[in-house]
Amino acid sequence: MRALSAAAIVEAESAVTRPYTVPPSAPTVPPAAAAPRPVMMTSAQSVAASRPPPTQPLPAAAAR
Repeated sequence: MRALSAAAIVEAESAVTRPYTVPPSAPTVPPAAAAPRPVMMTSAQSVAASRPPPTQPLPAAAAR
């Protein structure tokens, strides 16, 4: 068995007890949370989504 020096033991303990700090290069949002989850649409929603919304003439155009 290899003998450990006191410095090696202290370093190992400080690595365990030292609080974790996030490196500055780490992203702030995890990739899984950043990607939107797909949502199931009902058939009524999918039909409504395929048609453009109805348009109404602007009041200025209707006055001409």
